[in-house]
Amino acid sequence: MKVTSIISEYNPIHNGHVRHIKTARAETNADYIMVIMSGDHVQRGCPALISKYERTKAALLSGADLVIELPLYYSTGSLEYFAKGAVSLIKKSGISDCISFGSECGDLKLLTEASGPICSLHSLPDPHIHDSLAQGFCFSRALNSSEDIPKYIKELLSTPNNLLAASYIAASKELSFACNFHTIKREGSAYHDDSLNALSSTALRKEILSGLHNSFSGRMPDDVSASLIEYLKKYPAMSENDYSLLLFAKIQNLVKSALCKGSDPDKLLTSYLDVSDSLANKMINTYSSAGSYTELCMQLKSKDVNYSRISRALLHILLDIRQDYMTEYISGDYNYFIKLLGFREASSDILHELKLHSTVPIIAKNADAEKTIRTYFTSTHKSDTALRMFREGLLASNLYIKTACSNSRQSFISEYERTPIIMP
Repeated sequence: MKVTSIISEYNPIHNGHVRHIKTARAETNADYIMVIMSGDHVQRGCPALISKYERTKAALLSGADLVIELPLYYSTGSLEYFAKGAVSLIKKSGISDCISFGSECGDLKLLTEASGPICSLHSLPDPHIHDSLAQGFCFSRALNSSEDIPKYIKELLSTPNNLLAASYIAASKELSFACNFHTIKREGSAYHDDSLNALSSTALRKEILSGLHNSFSGRMPDDVSASLIEYLKKYPAMSENDYSLLLFAKIQNLVKSALCKGSDPDKLLTSYLDVSDSLANKMINTYSSAGSYTELCMQLKSKDVNYSRISRALLHILLDIRQDYMTEYISGDYNYFIKLLGFREASSDILHELKLHSTVPIIAKNADAEKTIRTYFTSTHKSDTALRMFREGLLASNLYIKTACSNSRQSFISEYERTPIIMP
C-alpha cells in the first residue's frame, strides 16, 4: 500500500490545493493521501479562519483519504518546529514513506541542496544567524546574515513555499526518516497575494473576513464552496481580533502577578515560546495603549521582526505555550499520539494499516484519549507528558470553539464530545 503525505493548513482550501492532492496521488502512484493538518490555531499566530472540522471535511471532499491533526505546539510554532513536528508525525504513523509539497521552483534537486544549510544551522548554529533569530528576525531574513550560504540558495529560500519544502527535507534528515519527496511547482497567484479573486488562501481569508462569502465560488470545488457557505452562515470567520480582550487580560494578569511577587514581568513573559527579552519589554510598555490584537502586533513589529513572529509570540502567551514544555516535547521525539480528524469510509484500509504500524497511540474519540494514552505507555513520565500535550491542545480548541459560539450565539460543544469527520 502506497501512502503519500501532505502537510497543510487549508485555511481555507482552494483549487491549487486540490490540484496538489490530485497530482501527488498520480505522480507518486499513491493508493492513499494522508494529510497532516493544523488544528484550530495556525502558524501565523492566530485562530484558523474556520474550524479544523470544517477544514477536514473540505480536505476529504477534495481528495484526501485521512486527516491527522498537527499538535498545537507545532502548528503555532516557528518554521523549524512546524516542519519537524509534522515530519515526526508522518514517521510515527509508520505507513507513509513519501512527502509531497508545493514549491515556487518545482526543482527537487535544488530544494534538497538548500536543505543542507538548514540542517547545518540546526546542528552547528551560525553565530550571525543565531543572534538574528534571538532578536526575533524571521528565518529567511536571518539566513541572509550568513556569509557561508551561497547567494542562489539564499534567493531560493527567500520564497515561502521553497523555504517550507527545504525545511521538510531537512527535518527528515535530522529525524533519520528515510523517505521520498515529491514537489509540484506553484502556479497562479503568489502565496501572499491578497488581491480580489486571487487563487491564494491569503486572498480568500481577506474576502471572507470582509463578508464576501460568495466570491470564492470557482476557486474551490463546488461541494466545498457550498459547505463553507453554510458553515459561515452559522459561525462567523475567526480572526486574531476575536482574542483581543482575552490577550490583554492575560498580559495584564501576568504583569500584576509578577509585580505582586516583586519579580520582573519581563522574565515571566520570556518563559513563553518566541518571546525575547526585547519583545517582552516593548510589550509591557505598549499593550495598554493598543485597541486590538492586530493593533498591538502592528505597534510591536519592526523592519527586523515581522508581524507573524509577533502574532505567534502573543498567541503563545494567550494559550500558555511555554518554552520549557516545548523543550520537553522535542526531547521525546516530538509526538506522543496521533489524533484523527477525519477519513473516508471508502479508504478504511489506511486506518487498518495505521493501527498496525503506528508507533504511538491513535486517538479517535477525544473522550477516550486519557485511557488510551495511559494504557499505551508503560512509563508514567511519558504518559504524563503525552497527556499534558493532549490536554493543552484540547483546552486551546475549547477556547476557539467557545469564542466562535459566543460570536454566533450558538450552543457550546466541547472538544471532548467531538469525533472524527467520516465521509463516504
